[in-house]
This record gives sequence, structure tokens and C-alpha cells, in this order.
Amino acid sequence: MLQALLVQVQPKQGNIASKNFPVVGYFGVTPVVLAGTVHVKVEEGGPKIPIRSVQVAVRCYESRDSMRSTRRDHVIYEKTKHIWHPPAGVQDEVLDGWEQPFKLSIPPEAAELARGTQNLREWRVRWRLEVMVEHVPIPHVGHRVAHAYDINVYDHRSPSPSLPSPPAGMVLGSGATATHVHINPPPTAFGPSESLNVSFSVRPDDPSTSVKKLQLILERRVELLDGRRPVGGSTDDLPTPRRSRVHNLFRGSSPLSNRGTSEKPERVIVTRIADALCEVPPPGPNGAVWSMGSLQLPRRGHNWAVGETTRTHLADISFEARVKITVKNKHELPRARLKREHSSEPSPAIPRRRLQLPSLDALGLRLPKVKEERPLRDRPATAPSFGVYAAKPPPFGSRPQTSAGFAFIMPAPRR
Repeated sequence: MLQALLVQVQPKQGNIASKNFPVVGYFGVTPVVLAGTVHVKVEEGGPKIPIRSVQVAVRCYESRDSMRSTRRDHVIYEKTKHIWHPPAGVQDEVLDGWEQPFKLSIPPEAAELARGTQNLREWRVRWRLEVMVEHVPIPHVGHRVAHAYDINVYDHRSPSPSLPSPPAGMVLGSGATATHVHINPPPTAFGPSESLNVSFSVRPDDPSTSVKKLQLILERRVELLDGRRPVGGSTDDLPTPRRSRVHNLFRGSSPLSNRGTSEKPERVIVTRIADALCEVPPPGPNGAVWSMGSLQLPRRGHNWAVGETTRTHLADISFEARVKITVKNKHELPRARLKREHSSEPSPAIPRRRLQLPSLDALGLRLPKVKEERPLRDRPATAPSFGVYAAKPPPFGSRPQTSAGFAFIMPAPRR
């Protein structure tokens, strides 16, 4: 029966052949305007269905897939506008050949609460334009006809400049096997199709220690949260954002950032975004090796997005840049494990936009106490490791090659 009631939307500019409604504006910088015309008509010979109201809405959804393959949706932002209602004293009216122009705008302040369009395998953010026609209730059918169109909305805000941070240093090993490492992270943020350049130096105390391999790795960490706490959608009057527990120079913090730290994720997914081997030049006069690592980040536009550093009701996304260093020494390094601290990372997000990358003042990586070193013949056949990296066990009686891997942390803005 409802097939006789046709609802169509014609944009003011462009077309919707690609199933994406065209918009004008830059999200987070200028108002994003959606304009068009709604057409409602009844097919010839079809039943006349009384209409009670016609409204258009723009909504921002986030969704995630749970371990049981069930989908969970949450509305982050919502703005609704009624474009038709019956005259005073009339409850409903038949609309045939009716059309009405509309205009909706997403204010720049909405970027404090909503997110740009993202499409990860386990978490998604999408914007939609929805047209809803309320009619008289029909048994076993309902009382509404709705049409939805996807919208591509990307965050175009630029980060605020940050002060250059001093090199972050640490010492691996102890005694004759001590190796000093200093890292110089980029003072600016980065995004898709850009290069992440990190320079660092490695200086062993023992002249017999040599650097064999250097590798730069960028990983994305997605923590899927329960998100069962009910939160209503937003309207034109957005709440004043509160101060986040993570200092953010790029975006104003949103109430979503003030989630309790005791909340444990349901699932954690770590994905390697990019990695590259770094050149190992000859050591300098003091034995230090200076190297530069460069990662070319993928472009936006693939089936799966890289994502951006953010925190919502359903997910917490952060990025970590790691440096893996392999050194060779005639003495085997004592076994130790660096403390791994959770951190957020500057995220590859949308083109022509950079995310803020604050300083590395609080590295927070310390070596625990090292157990007394045993003779080589009494050691188990496992490789010594630092952090989360380890090398292959060396052959017995040969000069061991030790992998001293470590991770340096780059804090980034959270919402």
C-alpha cells in the first residue's frame, strides 16, 4: 500500500546518483549547508494516505561490531527541522504533487561533539540526511515513511602550533652494555598522504657494540567499549565542553573525553599502519649513530580509513609510533622489560588537515631492576628482549645478537 506514496529529495546543487547527498561548507570551520526540495506524490490509482507531518534531519551515527557479530549504533549529533504540518484545526491532510524546499546547516561548533566520516573494519562514523513523512497509522505497516542519504563530512580544522619538544632520551641495558637513545619527534601533526619523520640517535657505551638494524613502526590501537550508558543526541544548543583530562591544543574537549579511567574495553585491536627500515650510517667520533625514519602514510579514499585519534562512547582510538633497534655486542644484554604505557597518537585523518602533536616531556619509560646475570650455558634458549620486541636466539658459543626494541610515546589530542 505504501508503495503508492512516493517521497523523493532533489538537492539544490548536484545530484545524488552516487547515493551521497551533496553539501557545501567545511565541517568544523564553516557551516555545512544541506539544501534541496522534498517531493511527495501519490501514484495514479493508489490509495490516498493522509499525512500528518514532514520533517528533515541530519544525524551523525557511530557503530561498532561486537564479538557476537551484533551491531551497536549510537547517535552523536542530531538536528531536525519540520518543513510541513497540517493547518490549525486539521489533524492530517492528503499530499499529492506536493513539494517544499528545505535548508539545514551543521554549525562549526558541532565538531566539538561529533566526528568526521570514518570507516574502520570494527568501528564506523557516518552522517546521513533523513526525510521522514508521518502518516496515519496503518495496521501491520506503521506510521512513517523514511528515506536516508549518506553525507561525506570530514573535519577540516587545523591544529594550533605547539612548542618544540626536547629530545626524549633513555638508557637501555646497564654497565658496559648501556646504550643511550635520544628521539626527536616531529613538532607538528600529520595526516593522510603525508610523511611522518622521526630522527633519533643511538650511542652505545661499549665501543664493541654496533647497531645492526633500525625500524620505525606506526600502529593503531582500537579499544571497543561497552557504551551502554544512554546518551541523548544533540540539538542546536550544544553543551559547553568541559575540560578534558588530556591536554588538547587542536580541538576543544568534549564531554565524551571525561569518561572514567576504570572502564575496561571489551576488545582491543592493534593494527600496523605503516613501517619502514631506517638507514644505519657509520657511527660518529663518539660512537653515536644518527638516523632518520620516514613513514609515508596512506591516502584517504580506500575502502578502509586510517582513522584519527578520538574517544567516543563506543571506541577509543589512539596511535603509537615505535622504534625497533637491533644491536650486536660480544656481551649479552641482561633481560629486562620496559614499562609500556598507554598513549594516544597523532592520527592520520582527512586530507589537508593536521592533528596536533604535543611534546614528549613525559616519556614514562623506565627499566625495572635487572636480575643477576647467569652464565651463558645456564641460560634458557630464549632471546633477551626489551619492551615487546625480541631477536632470534643466537647459536650457542657464537657472539649473541641482541634485539633492544623500545617504544616511544607521542601524545595526541583526544576528544
